[in-house]
Amino acid sequence: MADFQFSHRPNQASAINWRSWSPAAFEEARAKDKPILLAISARWCHWCHLMDETTYSDPEVARLLNEHYLPLRVDSDRRPDVNSRYNQSGWPSTVLLTPDGDVMTGETFLNPEHMRRILADASMYYRTKRSAIYAKVSQEREKREAAARQARIQGALQVKPASVLSQPIVGDVVEQIGQAVDPKYGGFGGAPKFPQPEALTLLLWLYCINNDGTFLQVIAKTLDSMAAGQIHDQVEGGFFRYVAKEDWSEPHTEKLLEVNATLADNYLHAYYVTRQQRFAEVARKTLGYLDRVLLDPQRGVFCASQCADPDYHQLSAEARAQAVAPPVDRVVLTNWNALAAMAYLRASWVLPQPRYQELALGCLDWLWENCWDPELGMHHYHDGQRQAPGILADHAYYAKACLDAYELTGQRRFLERCEAIGAVVRRTFACEDGLGFYDIVRDPQANGLMRVREKAFRECATLAQVFARLFYLTSKQEYERLAFATVQAFSTEYADYTFYAGDYGLASARLTHPWLKVDLVGRASDPVLQQLRSAALSIRYPNTVMQTLDPAESERLAQSGYQPEVHPAAYICVGQLCSLPVRDVGGFQAAVSQMLRPSLQGMGGGPSAEAPKP
Repeated sequence: MADFQFSHRPNQASAINWRSWSPAAFEEARAKDKPILLAISARWCHWCHLMDETTYSDPEVARLLNEHYLPLRVDSDRRPDVNSRYNQSGWPSTVLLTPDGDVMTGETFLNPEHMRRILADASMYYRTKRSAIYAKVSQEREKREAAARQARIQGALQVKPASVLSQPIVGDVVEQIGQAVDPKYGGFGGAPKFPQPEALTLLLWLYCINNDGTFLQVIAKTLDSMAAGQIHDQVEGGFFRYVAKEDWSEPHTEKLLEVNATLADNYLHAYYVTRQQRFAEVARKTLGYLDRVLLDPQRGVFCASQCADPDYHQLSAEARAQAVAPPVDRVVLTNWNALAAMAYLRASWVLPQPRYQELALGCLDWLWENCWDPELGMHHYHDGQRQAPGILADHAYYAKACLDAYELTGQRRFLERCEAIGAVVRRTFACEDGLGFYDIVRDPQANGLMRVREKAFRECATLAQVFARLFYLTSKQEYERLAFATVQAFSTEYADYTFYAGDYGLASARLTHPWLKVDLVGRASDPVLQQLRSAALSIRYPNTVMQTLDPAESERLAQSGYQPEVHPAAYICVGQLCSLPVRDVGGFQAAVSQMLRPSLQGMGGGPSAEAPKP
């Protein structure tokens, strides 16, 4: 039972003979001809704990499951691939499957009485109406396969030259976000209300391009409302996962690394753009929560979440000091840690605080040493070893974090890691039509819905940005082709994602705006080069990439078209045009403005070259 996560409060859920999701479990179900009960839970989930303490602790439920079913238990954070296919629109998810893993029916939370009735009825139905069950399952499978075939056909029909994006994607996504804005309370959509960091990231990026005050109003209203609302833990810092009310009240009190990393990044970005100290304070408080509660100081990485506990979070600071804090799930999720690393990297130069950079780089190094395999790619890490290979999200976000680290530090190992991940992604996740990537790798032993690989919308949007940046950092044309093809993969369906398409809108925006490239030539330790890097970081124009070229790397310098410099210099490039070498900060911003101005004419005036001063 050590592999399973149960409620931290007293319960008897371990009396059920749970199995893990594995080929062996399905073989056992087929051999015993038993239907499967799949329980999807999360360590942070209050209702999952309650179901452990009540329903799964009920002796009759345990008897029915052990005698008539094969019980499977899956943690949604450890197996996001299973969760994405079988989740019943909430946690916990309670799903009845055939021995082959096809869905018969599903619910979320079930009390003991309801569960006993369903288990008895479903067991009888499986024994007496098996042919009807399998006929329905077969029909559903044929529908999925037909839809997948149609998607491949549509993908083949919409193939265009690599650099063509014909639709006004960015405008469409912004319109969808605008329609979802809550003008009274900020945020997007109605109750229950979740933070939407991807939408905010897109609006922040576009505000840096066009200075549209409407964007800034939405950003500020949302960030201020969340900071003042009950979704924000006013005592210890950090944000809860979501709230039940439109006015950011009645929070569900679990805290997730993903939510806090992305929101910290939003507040840092807003502070960088506006220099409003209130945004910096929320960012510091959120990072402080991550430091104190989710950071594992021995390993230098972040734990996944802190459990919901509404009673604890109603206490004052003094009362909390005397209480037992909700437990922390110590699993290391590579994708969420990468998001945290990106937030800390931004904080290191926006606030600024050098310790944040050290922490972020240490986190990325630990993940590489413990979660990377040259053949299988990135993994999660728990129970003392790497686990769950073949999940695209781990690759996409770690690659993006590596590029952030490379641009900030000039340390080439991060660029090399990103390219290694790109190679694994192209080899094991690529779609047959050449447009985009699947969310998981092919598994010949897969059962049920795991046999169906799905194009990953958010992860593909992230990878499109990664490949575009790699193109400008390496000049390898294949990366540019991949960037455009990956965005094109969703060019006929992105509208279906409504205001959740912020990442995709950002990928499209980056591919349709001019790129500014800053090449720093000099030794990374040179104080003058460090000043030039700081100047480059202060460029407000968001479609910027930066790399450091050491004079000792003569081959790389030659490939980039530069001569070894006696003194540090910056070259500022747009397209094929580059500035003369800039050797001091005083001339840096003028050179940036001069290079950008011709490319940005007609974009509503364009951005200023430099972020506002404090």
